[in-house]
Amino acid sequence: RWALDWMINYANFNYTGTNWHSHEGAPYNFVSYSKGNDVPQVQPLYNALYFWGHFSGKGFSVVPSILKTSNHLIKVWCVKDTSNGNLRCLVIHKDIETTKDALVRFEWDEKEIQGYNPQISMKEMTSPHPTESKGIKVAGQTFEGSKNGLPLGKVVVRRLPHTRKGSVVTTTVTVRRASAAIFEITKK
Repeated sequence: RWALDWMINYANFNYTGTNWHSHEGAPYNFVSYSKGNDVPQVQPLYNALYFWGHFSGKGFSVVPSILKTSNHLIKVWCVKDTSNGNLRCLVIHKDIETTKDALVRFEWDEKEIQGYNPQISMKEMTSPHPTESKGIKVAGQTFEGSKNGLPLGKVVVRRLPHTRKGSVVTTTVTVRRASAAIFEITKK
């Protein structure tokens, strides 16, 4: 999750790229190798950057957040996709001490964000525990057990229900502890 936070902070300050460096045995490595096995074992940093690919798309510009939450350890960044105009928000649940999930609410006035279809989808990056390097899933996929270094499983995208009161559209969802989620609102 920390790598996601770094990447979006860089983007917010108009960085156009980031180079990540590592070496064998580094505490924050992308992959590791075991003796007699040519297939790399994906580490949490790689999973985060793979999830970043789901979030960043082909290009974006940072826009104001539409998320409402009372938890100060929930970090939110929203972007507008420059290729299709979709609005995406990255939610990072940074409270690693909690045993509880966080309830977050997206709310926007259609007058402020015109031309958007109130169709909301969600992808998650989850792990069993904040410090666990096993059991990480990125949008339903995992690299664990991969024989060729490619993710296993199909991408899981959840459609989220929403309510409308006048021109205000709202959706409320639970974001798991020690996880990150991408919410996307599509253009009409």
